[in-house]
Amino acid sequence: SSVRRISPPRRGRRPAQSNPRTMGVAQPHVEHTPLLRTEDFTAEAGAETGPKQPSMKGKAGVAVLFAIAATAAVAGGVRSSIGGRSAASLKATDTDESADDSAISIQLDTDYTLRGDAAPGSDYPWMTYLLEPHKVTTASVVNGGSDSTFSWSFDGETKSGNSVDLQCKNADKYYTILVDEFDADGNKLGGTSVDAICKYVRREMRTLSDDDREAFFTAMEVIYGTSTDEGRATYGSQYKSAEDFIIIHNTLSGKLDCDHLHGGLGFLPQHAAMTLNFERSLQTIDASVSVPYWDYTIEGHAMTMANNSIEAWYLSRIWEDDWFGQYSPNGFAINEGRFAYLPVLQDAWKRSSVTNSYGLLRSPWNNNKIPYLTRHSKSYGFYTKSDIVPTCFSHYDQMNMDSFQLFGSSIQYSPHGSLHILAGGTWGADYRFYINDHYDYKLKRAQPLGTVTMARIWRKGWMDFPEFCSTDTPVEDCKGVCTDLEDWIDGNLTMTMLENMYPGLANAQHFLIDDHGNDISEFFLRMLCNDDDSLTPQIGDFMESASPTDPIFWPTHPTLDRLWHWRKISGFTDEVWTNSTCWGHNEDDTTVWHVDLDETSDTQYTNGELMDMFNPMLVETPYVYDTFEWPHCEAEGYPLQLVEELTPPSPLTDDAATSASSAAQVMASAKRMDTRTGLAAQQRDAKVDADNYVFLGWNPSGAGEVPM
Repeated sequence: SSVRRISPPRRGRRPAQSNPRTMGVAQPHVEHTPLLRTEDFTAEAGAETGPKQPSMKGKAGVAVLFAIAATAAVAGGVRSSIGGRSAASLKATDTDESADDSAISIQLDTDYTLRGDAAPGSDYPWMTYLLEPHKVTTASVVNGGSDSTFSWSFDGETKSGNSVDLQCKNADKYYTILVDEFDADGNKLGGTSVDAICKYVRREMRTLSDDDREAFFTAMEVIYGTSTDEGRATYGSQYKSAEDFIIIHNTLSGKLDCDHLHGGLGFLPQHAAMTLNFERSLQTIDASVSVPYWDYTIEGHAMTMANNSIEAWYLSRIWEDDWFGQYSPNGFAINEGRFAYLPVLQDAWKRSSVTNSYGLLRSPWNNNKIPYLTRHSKSYGFYTKSDIVPTCFSHYDQMNMDSFQLFGSSIQYSPHGSLHILAGGTWGADYRFYINDHYDYKLKRAQPLGTVTMARIWRKGWMDFPEFCSTDTPVEDCKGVCTDLEDWIDGNLTMTMLENMYPGLANAQHFLIDDHGNDISEFFLRMLCNDDDSLTPQIGDFMESASPTDPIFWPTHPTLDRLWHWRKISGFTDEVWTNSTCWGHNEDDTTVWHVDLDETSDTQYTNGELMDMFNPMLVETPYVYDTFEWPHCEAEGYPLQLVEELTPPSPLTDDAATSASSAAQVMASAKRMDTRTGLAAQQRDAKVDADNYVFLGWNPSGAGEVPM
């Protein structure tokens, strides 16, 4: 199959300087995008994990931290790294390069640029002027005569006035905006025109206007509440229900042979395709909607500035009832807000080959029997260690990987993976209590056990789950167990099996010794095999293969796609794919995604073709991100755009600088600068605790498995 291209556009001249009318626009009040949750800041999480509590007291202190991040998130939009511009709106000048300063020009504004945001997408190399589908853009004359009248032409329509409202309806099409100036007697004095691309823009959740955010949530509620057949009868053939997306993800990620979506280079293109497919479905309901991204390093920043208190991470507006709802409800099922009692498909074996033992649309290793969306803030009795929470540090580290092989593999781990633990969690097996009920074992040593996952043990055939459990079967009678456990122990294979299950234990056998030096390896093996009636682990929906069950899934993955866009624009030294034994992770593997995401098409994209389709260097990319700036990270001492500059080797000849064949060699031999200061420099020099990664399945450099 092939990727269809759009004809090369005719482009207007890009603005050479800032727009004087909107320079210095006041930033929105913090209240415009509040991040603070409404409940009090308690000490429970901090007391367990051992971090120092914020120096500011209670909720007020965390409010200050989130307010700073909120202001920075919005303020970050008023700067641009391209051409030294800092324009808050688009000023399109006459296409005649010789035009003098008195000639009229066109200025484009939206509600976002009028409040002070930068022109979205200004870092894309092909970007000229932008219109957003089905959103109003106001075109205004600049430098027009006070007695003049103006006639506009746009998309076959004519309008009059100093400013007019325009709206494009065909995404990825170029529209010509033309204005002519006339004097009082009707004589034409001149005119100008610009070409603007109609393109969807993805913005951070908190920078969306209230109307746009509500439109997104409203459309998403329809997708989660309306079947595909019913939706297509109402909204058209591009509609697809959440249930269908969950089945696709659960089937590909929950197969016994391997995870076809995670753990390899297919992770980025396949999740980008799934998100775009979901976005297209949203747009059948409301054509103005695009999927926002959740920059969860804002939460990470608040946690960092609150002395690494994990509870500060949860004090985010993301978890309010009219957004995504409770992060840790009593009884585990979301019971308040717009997603209260969101159902999980029962008798799912009628539609899916991958279910849990109760027939719910969940991972085969997750016998959570609650038929609703579930979350928990703890995993195996522990809060997530702040060391592995995605922060500015992990995203900065990710963005300075200029080999695609390393970038594409590691992006699913430190910059993302623990998010599934934070918002999914595991209950029913409290290792924290269980260990201390049997042995003296310091909490700090035990806390990494909160990252245990049963997926690897199940895939290797070491843990078995019942084929079928009726809905009234107690969870203690419907759980995963190691069938060969006693044979392993009798055959002196305890250490062998522990290291097989969690290879990190080979170099961390101190986990298997209590505080008095006694060997407790058999106890550990029995615990990890659920060999006790009290050990019945059940997993929250975001931490398993049916993770799109949780609506928070959708703004999460564009965050990683945004990182890839910016790294691709900044340049890779190489983009070679390594071979994988797992289908779905090779460049030429055919994916489940049909050409143009049209399921009636007979051809489907390969991973390589998906990478071409989403290539941000090409105007054909189906959407753009608003900015590539992280002002809250800059406040910690990181570069505003996270990517450090390269200092090329000297001398650098003109031939080497211009030769495509030499460019990669120049980048490879160049030295990357490190401009981190303050807190960021301290984090760089801090010692990494290897114990954090023993059960996680990955290491600090990014190799390993996703905790799902």
